[in-house]
Amino acid sequence: MAGFAGVFRGVFGFMTRSSLPSLEEPKAPAISKRLPARGTLALLLLSLACLGQRSLAGTPGALLISGDQDLLVLGQIRDQQGGQLQIQVKRVLNGREQANPWQRWRRGWRGPRANLSRPLTVFYPNDSSSTSPALQVGDAVLASLESRTENRTENRTENRTGNRTGNRGKNQYDVGWAICKASSLEVKRLRLEDPCTTIAGGERAMVQWYVNSEGRDRDFFGQGNKTYVRQTTGGLRKNSQIRQIHPPLDPPARP
Repeated sequence: MAGFAGVFRGVFGFMTRSSLPSLEEPKAPAISKRLPARGTLALLLLSLACLGQRSLAGTPGALLISGDQDLLVLGQIRDQQGGQLQIQVKRVLNGREQANPWQRWRRGWRGPRANLSRPLTVFYPNDSSSTSPALQVGDAVLASLESRTENRTENRTENRTGNRTGNRGKNQYDVGWAICKASSLEVKRLRLEDPCTTIAGGERAMVQWYVNSEGRDRDFFGQGNKTYVRQTTGGLRKNSQIRQIHPPLDPPARP
């Protein structure tokens, strides 16, 4: 009898173990445990790549590029009397007075509301304490300008460089974010030189690149003491590359 009970218990136990589902948690494939680790690593590497980049938004050079002035012009000094420059404009690059924003670069920067058939009067008192050479008659200049016309509010036309003086009138402007001597009136070749108010170093290189590229490139950033441009190319401008523009490489990068 005892033998029969033992056999019964053995058979019943075997059937129970075979028919009941296992309560053990199934093991996940090894690859599923590696995926989160790889994703975290990729995110970490991306964060490290971006670490140290600084935006140049809000700097005088970036505001000049963005069109935050009535006119950004390339022209030549025809006369200079006291703190006034007579600038004959060759091209309007951007600005709030631009008649048609879409014509700024591609079709000759068609006319702003200012009368460009005669020189603009720009109030620019020379700083006698400056060690930079003064602007001279005949110099090519890149100038950010704010209108002095009567319908402008005082806050709108307040000169960023502190040179606002005198009465307002048509075709009269104050220096806005900057005025710089240029080596040429050819946009693709010019270099910005001293004297150059407000902007220097990487900001000056950024503005010069913007002009040399005829307005195509405007995505700039800094990292440490270096300044870079992010260029997009191709039919749909999908391809991009990053190039150092300051300090200049040897040979220097060109748009």
